Amino acid sequence: MDCTKILGIGVKMIGWIRSTRLGIFLNVAIGIVFIIAAVIVVITVNYNMRQQALIEAQSKARIILDRNLATHTYFSQIMKPSILAWSEPFRTKEYFDRTWMSSTYAIREIEKYFKSISPSRYSFRDAAINARSPENEADEYERAFIEKMALDKKLESESTIRNIDGKPYLIVLKKGEVMEASCLRCHSNPQDAPKELTDYYGSERSFNRKTGDAVHAVSLRIPLSEAYAAVYLFSWKLSAILLIVLACIFTIQYWFYRRYLLQPLNVIRDKANKIATHEDHLGEQIPQPFGRELSELTTTFNEMSVKVCHERDHLEDLVDQRTEALLREKFFAESLVQTAQAIVLVLDTTGCIVSFNQYMEEISGYRLEEVQGKDWFSTFLPERDRKRIRESFLKATADIQTRGNVDPIVTKDGREVDIEWYDKTLKDEQGNVTGLLSIGQDVT
Repeated sequence: MDCTKILGIGVKMIGWIRSTRLGIFLNVAIGIVFIIAAVIVVITVNYNMRQQALIEAQSKARIILDRNLATHTYFSQIMKPSILAWSEPFRTKEYFDRTWMSSTYAIREIEKYFKSISPSRYSFRDAAINARSPENEADEYERAFIEKMALDKKLESESTIRNIDGKPYLIVLKKGEVMEASCLRCHSNPQDAPKELTDYYGSERSFNRKTGDAVHAVSLRIPLSEAYAAVYLFSWKLSAILLIVLACIFTIQYWFYRRYLLQPLNVIRDKANKIATHEDHLGEQIPQPFGRELSELTTTFNEMSVKVCHERDHLEDLVDQRTEALLREKFFAESLVQTAQAIVLVLDTTGCIVSFNQYMEEISGYRLEEVQGKDWFSTFLPERDRKRIRESFLKATADIQTRGNVDPIVTKDGREVDIEWYDKTLKDEQGNVTGLLSIGQDVT
């Protein structure tokens, strides 16, 4: 879409907004503000509740991890060394019993038993690279953590949220126990391991370990879908409650601003329309509404209505007074012109006679009616001066003022009378030249 179309759409939208009724515009604007506020509240609450659910899941994960790690520690450092010492006199070198010799096996079986009596969607296990049991083999994410753990001795734990089968899980990995001397009997060289162990697990996996190696991590998966579902359910309930509350607030404020804003404005509008269409309503006043601003507006309108009514009622008197004053001014001006002992001459832009005063009639011997509309130059000027004086006339009408020129005029009986002339151009309201005013004094 080019800029012209976009500009056209913008102009149309601005025109629509300007032509929209104030009530509709305010309703739409306030409704949009309410909706935006509700959406922000719901999104904020939803986000905070999800964060809280995540914090609770992490807290639960730490408890589960610490509890199972404590079980590991008990097996490796207390129970197994004690049983090994007690059975030393009669236990053969080839003897192996995973039920008490493998803490990983014990934790795995305890977890299975726990899930059988308390179904839960969380998953806990020991994860290792090249694990002895396939059930404990690390996946890609767990393997990466174990490899980082081998490089960074200070790395203790790591957590993240992963989508598994389309569902969100909190994954928490924690550093497991390091390889201890009591474990090397089964994890160093396959040749030194009990024959019953290699017969059961084989001689390939989980061997060649060393004391202090960090060989496994404790992995815990906690499902977040149920917690998130509760959050979403609460968000929907909150949205419904907010919608009801905002609808009530919107209804109340709509009633208030319609009652105390729109209705007074409509009254002023209707009264103004009546005054504009019927003069009989001039002078009528509007009751004072609630609120200082509207009260001030109403007061101003009422004062205007009364003043316009008064002006209308006295308009005829005012016109008569003004007309009488203009007539007096006109009479005075005409009397001044007619009684002046000087020639007062008005020519149009072509040099034709428009008017002159009584003094000019006395000097020239012509009455105005005889020469009105005739060419001034051919009627009153000697033939020898006509061309020169016409050029002076053209200069004067070009707004070049002339004064003090002495030129003769020819009277009706053929005499020449010397006149000293002073010229002034006449203009209309737009500044266009309409003629020439000449004042002449007999200097013969």
